[in-house]
Amino acid sequence: MIKDVFKGIEYSEDTEPIYKNDRIKEINKTTTMNNHGKVSVSYDFQIVQEFDKYENPTVIYGYNDTSRVEIKFVNLKNTSIISIVLLAGYSTYY
Repeated sequence: MIKDVFKGIEYSEDTEPIYKNDRIKEINKTTTMNNHGKVSVSYDFQIVQEFDKYENPTVIYGYNDTSRVEIKFVNLKNTSIISIVLLAGYSTYY
């Protein structure tokens, strides 16, 4: 968990990796910001769809709502090139 307070703005981030069969399956992140009494909560879910022969994640779907219905980004990886396909203007770099 990361927590910062700066001039009345409190920020916390909680990241939870989820494993299945000794492989990373999901990374769930919840971010809470309290800006002088106005609280906002955001979510970021990264779900691994495919792995390469070395068990590295190669296709990752990203969502930012708890229903995980609307994909916000698809991250395609291989061992030599990182390419990112952006949907709905959302960007994440690894």
